[in-house]
Amino acid sequence: MSLSPRVVSAALMSMLMSLFMTGWIGWLHAGWPALAPVRWGHAFLAAWPAAFVMVIVLGVPVARLVQWLVTPHRQSRA
Repeated sequence: MSLSPRVVSAALMSMLMSLFMTGWIGWLHAGWPALAPVRWGHAFLAAWPAAFVMVIVLGVPVARLVQWLVTPHRQSRA
């Protein structure tokens, strides 16, 4: 069984973003001492599946939007 690069990329990106964002928001909300590794782990495990689905679903539309934004467009003359 071969894994798709798109799926692997989505898994890694969503994992890293979930890890950093749950840590950041937890630190801002509760402070570092209150953000025990167990609480951070629970937040991460709750966030990662949702982030993975979002990356899979929104990856192609975002790539298309980026391509459109960076492509020069001709201005119409009135």
